[in-house]
Amino acid sequence: MFTTIRGNPHRKANLHLSQFWAVALFLTVMLLSHACARRGLTTAEAKSLIQGSSIMQQSTTTLFLYENKLFGERDLLSEHPEVMAFLKSNLVRIQPSCVILGKQIGAKLVLTPSGEQAAAGWYKLGPDFWQVPTGYKQLSNIKIVTSGDSDAAVIEYSWNWIPAEIGRAQGLYEHESHATVSCRRSDNGTWHLDQNSNHELSGSQIN
Repeated sequence: MFTTIRGNPHRKANLHLSQFWAVALFLTVMLLSHACARRGLTTAEAKSLIQGSSIMQQSTTTLFLYENKLFGERDLLSEHPEVMAFLKSNLVRIQPSCVILGKQIGAKLVLTPSGEQAAAGWYKLGPDFWQVPTGYKQLSNIKIVTSGDSDAAVIEYSWNWIPAEIGRAQGLYEHESHATVSCRRSDNGTWHLDQNSNHELSGSQIN
């Protein structure tokens, strides 16, 4: 005589239900992963790409505190006319290189109190030598143009160029510009700008 062991029908039903939900969850995750992988460039990503690139890098000039040990102010300015903007901005002044028996000899540039305060925010290249910002770019608008390829896009963007104090003294002015740049997604999902494709479309002075 054989004894037949019958399974619990409720247990089998629960097992089949668990398998169903496991498969459904797996398919859902796969579909979501695929959708995210094929998602196009977002405005937030485009803004981060532009702002983090050299495209938005500020413009700079340099300041060196020149000295002419023999000749005076006129000769110093004739040799280094680029320092005029710093003189106009009251960031530097000219004083004699030395005084001998009451007679002023030579000429040299020194920082004014305003210049010393401003120099705290400059990049020092060496003794009496700084890299000075003349202006910076401020992103104002972004638009993404797609071509049907979710791994490529063209970014249209606008920015305002804002001159710093020394930039204004050099005759630079605030203006708005419009440009485009291409970008592509790499195999690991990271977006990269093709900065060689950056093309300025137009610009206009801001009154």
